[in-house]
Amino acid sequence: MMHHAFAAPKESITATAFLIGLVTLFAVNWLWPGILVLVGVTVLLELALRRWLADPEEIPLRVENPEGDRENE
Repeated sequence: MMHHAFAAPKESITATAFLIGLVTLFAVNWLWPGILVLVGVTVLLELALRRWLADPEEIPLRVENPEGDRENE
């Protein structure tokens, strides 16, 4: 059984970042243009977490030689 550095699911990290950002936008009264920035940052965070914290089952198999053994042609 493999243990990762983060024990929390990736979705909860992203949701927490979004909620903290939303509270910050209400606090500084920058809701309309800020919500677009917040959504963009949240999407980038989700993509980064998917790349850095990928589960071994989610990593696709890589085919070294998709054409077969054609080394002598």
